[in-house]
Amino acid sequence: MKYIFIGLILLTIAYSCSQKRAFNNVGLVSNKEIKNDFVFKSKDFEAFYNKFITDTVYQLTKVRFPIKGKYSDFDGDIEWTKEKWTSIKWDFRIEMNKSDDSISIEQDTNKFFFGSYCRDCGFSFEMEFEKNQNEWFLVYRQENNY
Repeated sequence: MKYIFIGLILLTIAYSCSQKRAFNNVGLVSNKEIKNDFVFKSKDFEAFYNKFITDTVYQLTKVRFPIKGKYSDFDGDIEWTKEKWTSIKWDFRIEMNKSDDSISIEQDTNKFFFGSYCRDCGFSFEMEFEKNQNEWFLVYRQENNY
């Protein structure tokens, strides 16, 4: 019985180590959760976005302040500033797989827009990136939480 238990533990560890992992704001998730059929029209945007959501210092350098949009809830509106910035750490590709929200994506080689709209709950999130002089920047972020 002892050897069966040890064998099961070793098999579990071996399987866990063989799985590729990605990081989101909740923690580590299997790459199987990332929507594999999503294709970025701009490969340089894909590399930029992967760094943008994992490196908060880099993220702040790639936000064009004053940025369009704000955080809105029942208490009012809060303008996005460097001092009030909440980092974007989650990956929309993972969100697309596990959400029943209405999703909108518009992209070309110089622009990327993502919007998520919760059905019947009052929450929405929008972000837009633009390429300027061969560099990507976040130029718009709107969050509504009603």
